[in-house]
Amino acid sequence: MFGVGWLNLGSLVLELIAWILPIVNLVQLCRNPKESVEMAKQFKLVISFLFLFSLLSICFFPTNEQAEAETEDIKVKSIYLTDGNDKLVSPDETISLRLSRSDTLYAYISCENGKAYNLVGWQNVEWQTSDPQVVTVSDNGELQGVEEGTAVITVTYKGFTSSVEVRVITVTALTASLDKDTSDSTVQMKDINSIVMEKGSVAVMQLTASYNDGSQQVETNFAEWDAENPDIAFIGSGGNSHLVKIISMKEGITAINASLDGMATKINVEVISVKELNSIPLEPQISVKINGMVQIYDQPPVIRHDRTLVPLRGIFEALGASVIWDSNSQTITAIKDDTLIKMKIGNSTALKNGSEIFLDVPAELINDRTMVPVRFISEALGAKVDWDGVTNTVLITTE
Repeated sequence: MFGVGWLNLGSLVLELIAWILPIVNLVQLCRNPKESVEMAKQFKLVISFLFLFSLLSICFFPTNEQAEAETEDIKVKSIYLTDGNDKLVSPDETISLRLSRSDTLYAYISCENGKAYNLVGWQNVEWQTSDPQVVTVSDNGELQGVEEGTAVITVTYKGFTSSVEVRVITVTALTASLDKDTSDSTVQMKDINSIVMEKGSVAVMQLTASYNDGSQQVETNFAEWDAENPDIAFIGSGGNSHLVKIISMKEGITAINASLDGMATKINVEVISVKELNSIPLEPQISVKINGMVQIYDQPPVIRHDRTLVPLRGIFEALGASVIWDSNSQTITAIKDDTLIKMKIGNSTALKNGSEIFLDVPAELINDRTMVPVRFISEALGAKVDWDGVTNTVLITTE
């Protein structure tokens, strides 16, 4: 039985021969053109052999790194996983995978010789999934989300294993926002998912998806876009994968539809003259930042009696609280650590751990969204709240 070293040497010699023969044939062909037909046949035969040998090498011969490692008779201490960003994945953590998307896990072995080897392309590496109906995994660690749920991915090499739980997450809401820096000045956001623009102007939009694990991702390039009436406004490339352009052609009203993983949203577009545009009263655009990160909501924040209201679930989950909504009694219950908050739509009194607190403005329903006072919620959960009147931004800082 040949050792790994002899196997690699033999494969190298064969590969060199396979590459040298075509060169020799070409030289002979130039010297004797009459033999061109026979030479061409030989050339094709050698090229076919080269392709077949390369394919067999990939399938059956160890990688150079594996051959070197096995020649040294390495002793494996452990095996571990990293994600696509080379971040170490802990066995007790759960990683998120978006539905219908792929991602890759990388397996490494840590050895007694002090070296670590990436197992990509190595033989005898086995990947398994506990539930292929939720997540599939290929022989090189590529994951594919199939349906919502969780599955355990396990990699095995020489009796050593490492596992991680993968949760397939789904879209709960889509929010379109106007990129003011790159849109024309004659484009304005009228209200949630509604813009007005002058004929001939360009609106640059970004689509943000909210997921059921509380995360948010810009998904403009993954969404499907459709213009209901392209004669009024049609869709063009935004210049990069995170933006899409809406280009207005003539005055009128239409809509742009965006969908992602079964969730859809509509952007109402009204194309008017500049004179009409300047006469439209627009609500101030309110932003919310938590620890410096801009929050994206499916219903924009609104101001009521000098108090800012934000969507219920968005603010609670961003601050680490679990929330329960009782539609029958229209009551909100939120829990974080030892803090319990109760509120009711239209009621100016809230409860924090059983103690009554008067609200300047009660929770209310807007566009089928439950809106709650951001200052009360944030401070009740131990966060600090400031207001930037210049940029109309609520600044929330958690401890």
